[in-house]
Amino acid sequence: MKPYIICHMISSVDGRIDCAMTAEIDKTDAYYDALDRLQFDAVLEGRVSRQMHYALPEPFKANNSSPIEEEKYHIAHPADRYGIAVDTQGLLTWP
Repeated sequence: MKPYIICHMISSVDGRIDCAMTAEIDKTDAYYDALDRLQFDAVLEGRVSRQMHYALPEPFKANNSSPIEEEKYHIAHPADRYGIAVDTQGLLTWP
């Protein structure tokens, strides 16, 4: 069986994420109920969505601004579902 991707998303007409429309959606579970019915393995969200729901409000600030000289990897533990965050600027601060 080949893997497949389902794009289950919402968007405002003007493309903004943090707006009154998404605040209204947070008051209902309809979006997440539909997501659960899709029996997904992973969710891919951008920085703004992850910051609104999961990360701390303040952006990450490094104590040392020099580049890291070594490569570091993190291997996820086996799970039924994975949450993936795209944060190209490294601003998310995790609790």
